[in-house]
Amino acid sequence: DSDDASAPQMTTAVKSLSHKNAKMNSQMGTIALAQLVTTGRGIFTQNCASCHGATGQGAFGPNLYNSDQSDVNLANIVTNGIKPRMPGFAPQIQGPQMKALIAYIRSLKK
Repeated sequence: DSDDASAPQMTTAVKSLSHKNAKMNSQMGTIALAQLVTTGRGIFTQNCASCHGATGQGAFGPNLYNSDQSDVNLANIVTNGIKPRMPGFAPQIQGPQMKALIAYIRSLKK
């Protein structure tokens, strides 16, 4: 019978732990995204800023604020370029670097 009495307390404890884990996962996701954006900023600065501006505001290349391109399209453009104005950046930017660069581009807002 003592097991029956502790069942509601256990349920409450499990719910509390579940909520704490969800909050921690959310915070870890936010931290991971911030790190990804920071990495992407460095890749952007090194490879893209000379044409798209230091903050993506546009220069020789178009501004990248609020890009409506899908992630797949952005990756394709970065990989293959847009002839004749933009060179492709394969194989320098791929995999984790591409993910970070796209995260940074997504962070650009007017």
